[in-house]
Amino acid sequence: MAQTPEEFWSQYEAALGEKVVSHALGRYLGGWDEYAPPLWGLLIVTENALRFHHFAHDNWLTSWLSRGEGIGKERIIVIPVEAITLVRFSGGSKPWWKRIFAYSPPILAVSYRKAGGNAGTLQVETGTDAQPLVDALTGLIGNRVNV
Repeated sequence: MAQTPEEFWSQYEAALGEKVVSHALGRYLGGWDEYAPPLWGLLIVTENALRFHHFAHDNWLTSWLSRGEGIGKERIIVIPVEAITLVRFSGGSKPWWKRIFAYSPPILAVSYRKAGGNAGTLQVETGTDAQPLVDALTGLIGNRVNV
């Protein structure tokens, strides 16, 4: 029997030990040295961090493409809230003609301090439905926002 969304999030929160504040689907574009784009996954805001979770999956295409490189492996990016320095979201409303003739998906760019003190910027393509996630994240980081 398939798992309901409520069951999934309940189990996810139990595994994290944190409450999920908001979530949205996204496509990782870059900004994390360990992972090459593109990766589809969930953007997740908790009270303590922004996460991008690409779930492990195996099918004939990923098995054939990976050739031992592990394309279907689980990948998790965690940026603690206190490390986030700036949040930018290009998902504002656009005139109807721009949405039709010049579509470009919204991009969430999160600037952060890496463990060594260097700066990084995580970039994730999202849908316009990611606005609640952006609002939750900006609410946690306060004045470090440029939406």
